[in-house]
Amino acid sequence: MRKKKSKNPFLPIFILFFMCSFAVFNNTRIKNYKSQNAELKTKVQSLQQKNNGLKSENNKLSNKYKDLKTKIDKLKNI
Repeated sequence: MRKKKSKNPFLPIFILFFMCSFAVFNNTRIKNYKSQNAELKTKVQSLQQKNNGLKSENNKLSNKYKDLKTKIDKLKNI
C-alpha cells in the first residue's frame, strides 16, 4: 500500500499572500514613479520657459553687440 502524501494546507495560502503583497508593493511603486514623473514634467516645463527667456535675452544682446560693432566700424572709417 502506498502512503498518501500529506498536502501542506499553508502552501496555497502562503503563495496567495505573497502574490497579493507583491501586487500591493508594485502598485505603490508605480504610484511613486507616476508622481515623480509629474514633478519632473513640471520642472522640465519651467526650465524650458527659462531657456526660452534666456534665448530671447541673448538675441537682444547679440543684436545690440552687432549695432555697436557697426557704429564702431563707421567711426573708425571717418
